[in-house]
Amino acid sequence: MAATLLETARQYAAQQDFLAAAIVRYYAESSEVLRLLQFSDISGNAISYDVLESMPDVGFRAINEGYSESTAVWKKEMEALMIAGGDLDVDVALVSMFPESDLRTQQELFKVRALSLAWTTAFFKGMNSADGRQMNGLQVRLGDEENELVINGNGALSLTNLDRLISRVDNPTHLFMDEELKLKLQAASRNTDIAGFITFTPDEFGRQVVRYQGLPIIGLKNDNARRRILGFTESNPQGSGNNFTSVYCVAFRPMGLVGIQNKPIEVRRLGEINDKPAFRSRVEWYSSFAMFSNCAARLMGISDNPVVA
Repeated sequence: MAATLLETARQYAAQQDFLAAAIVRYYAESSEVLRLLQFSDISGNAISYDVLESMPDVGFRAINEGYSESTAVWKKEMEALMIAGGDLDVDVALVSMFPESDLRTQQELFKVRALSLAWTTAFFKGMNSADGRQMNGLQVRLGDEENELVINGNGALSLTNLDRLISRVDNPTHLFMDEELKLKLQAASRNTDIAGFITFTPDEFGRQVVRYQGLPIIGLKNDNARRRILGFTESNPQGSGNNFTSVYCVAFRPMGLVGIQNKPIEVRRLGEINDKPAFRSRVEWYSSFAMFSNCAARLMGISDNPVVA
């Protein structure tokens, strides 16, 4: 059964495994994608599943006529787990001189956060053809040319194109975009031609959430390398330059867009290494994501201009 990482953290806490609970919680809270996405545990290193490619034919008939037989056509998909993580060393002398600082834990948490942000970038921008160790992200899976799940805005973000984007996804749950573009949407809410379509509602903690058509708008900032995850750095087949961005509409739900993992992220303390006086820790996670239906769509070619109706 799929569960969010925060739900997994609560399960660890209920089992008195407070270290694992803290690591998984911190990992999820470091990325809005990982906080919201549900993950299914799988055995082995890949998952195979069927995606509906075409519906069966139906029709009307007259008396004494028959029907032409047809069935739905399914396409077999496979998603492999990708191994991501990293090692870190903390000098034995520092651990001895500053025991109250718990330097190993600090460095481990920084590593966990870095992996969270790097995974988020791969979720959108990963390209397996460029790096065979990395999963394909939404940009590659959906494509760079207009199709059923990709719209080219070719200019300023418009509410009309946002409506078109949302309509392409079955039971959508969230909108993802660059934080600067989200701020432009918030500014547009003060425009009398647009006001009313963009709403602000409190979440369970009382924080204001920006919504469009009831969908939470998630603004993304920098990754672990301080690069914008969805910055205005994309090319546009219908325009010129590399100063465009994309908006993604997703359906984070079972049988929609679902994360897959062999087990939750873990931090392993390997002890003192042989080639230098340092304690080594390893952060590692075996994961990817699967798309079971029309669970994501992309609005590309968005320029850095004010939002229009």
